[in-house]
Amino acid sequence: MQVARALPASAVPAAVRAASDAPSATGELEILPRLYRGKEMVYLEDEPADFAYLVVEGAVRLHRTTPDGRRQLVGFAGPGDWLAVGAGEAYSHTAEALVESRLKPLSRAEFDRRMREDRGFLNEMMKTAASKLREAEEQMILLGQRSALEKVAAFLVGFARRRGVCGRGEFRLPMDRADIADYLGLTIETVSRKFTQLKVAGLIGLPTPSWVRIRDMSALERIAFEAGALQ
Repeated sequence: MQVARALPASAVPAAVRAASDAPSATGELEILPRLYRGKEMVYLEDEPADFAYLVVEGAVRLHRTTPDGRRQLVGFAGPGDWLAVGAGEAYSHTAEALVESRLKPLSRAEFDRRMREDRGFLNEMMKTAASKLREAEEQMILLGQRSALEKVAAFLVGFARRRGVCGRGEFRLPMDRADIADYLGLTIETVSRKFTQLKVAGLIGLPTPSWVRIRDMSALERIAFEAGALQ
């Protein structure tokens, strides 16, 4: 996913386009994306979950507050991702724009109506739920018995795949090293050292701190998923 760029219509699920774009055949009003500046809050943890959101452009950081008051980053969202679709009465986390982003809000009442009446929308949301479950499982594995290098490699592989980079290619990281460290349960210094290690090994390039160029995806995947591939 290239952040801070317009999302092509073809990249948005058909059910989402049908649900969000207008005017529709039924005369439903258009749901216009709202612009969020970098670091602007989309919604706050424990607020009433009155809306679900579709990320159209940009990138969003998701984090929770631990019982002792610390921030725990729980994920990132980009174009085509839905936020808060499974929320209960209140949001379980805070959503914050990492960069200038556009999101389409859908009221809970309208969301529920479309879930009842639009089979295509329902199917799309079921796929979203399954995807979120896989992401949660992958995060549990990522934070488990893996070395720091394996965690960083797995993060880059996963991020690249979600952005459509399967071989050589490059993408922008909308988050900084501190966010990555928080997400992976590492220190900022460790994350920076592992980025440098992967660069020196010839697996990635770093044109700028926020851009990653994949030079050898196969080797990066071996490190991510095969213990001891490169230490």
